[in-house]
Amino acid sequence: RAGAAHQGDNDDDDDDFFGVKTLTTTTTKRNTTTTTKKLLGGTTTSTTTTSTTTSTTPTTLDPDHRLVLRSSFPLLKSRNAGVVVAVCGLHLECGNHQKDEVKAMGKALVRILRNPREIQYVVLKTIAQIAQVVPEVFTDFLSDFYVKASEPKFNKCLKLEILTALASSETATPILRELETYARSADVTFACAAVRAAGKVADAKGADVAYRVCRGLLALVDVLVEVTALPSAKAAVVAAAVVAVRHLIQQGAL
Repeated sequence: RAGAAHQGDNDDDDDDFFGVKTLTTTTTKRNTTTTTKKLLGGTTTSTTTTSTTTSTTPTTLDPDHRLVLRSSFPLLKSRNAGVVVAVCGLHLECGNHQKDEVKAMGKALVRILRNPREIQYVVLKTIAQIAQVVPEVFTDFLSDFYVKASEPKFNKCLKLEILTALASSETATPILRELETYARSADVTFACAAVRAAGKVADAKGADVAYRVCRGLLALVDVLVEVTALPSAKAAVVAAAVVAVRHLIQQGAL
């Protein structure tokens, strides 16, 4: 009887989480048609059902809008991943993107990565999209996006995408160190993806980073070519490294 009661409590919790997620998602859709969104850096964008305008005027939110954002913010501490993702979506679409709030959203998303791999994929996909716009949200959690050998390939590739987006003058060194390790992985598809990611980091972060990446890729090619019988799988990694170096030279990154 106690077990049945406990199961009933879990069902009620699931219903509550589903209701909160649905309400938050609906509120987000409602507000994005009538409110002004602002990214870090001071640019604001007004989104309506008919037109989109951009200005640098500070956003003034109406009282109801502020109430929605203020009331939903504590839900970032929810133990349900769907609720946390929905609340982050609400604040990113409709909020003012205050630095403290954005940092709290990043911390909440990193926390719910400790879930089964299917849920982790959804969370990583959300993080990858946010990192393209405001990478500062996740720079304090860089090590949480390092790839583990036991992870499924679809999560590994998303983490590579996130690490590439988080690369900056401060984070380029540890990120490239990780990518160099991944490029020697026994998983050839993942190794090729790591080589391409290193090329993207070098292309975006200047001549110093590009020079280091180029040296690392050429060293990787030397190691693989020295093998007496180069397997066709490893030849794919060599080809990816050569293409990445050629791209850097053609783009004038070196």
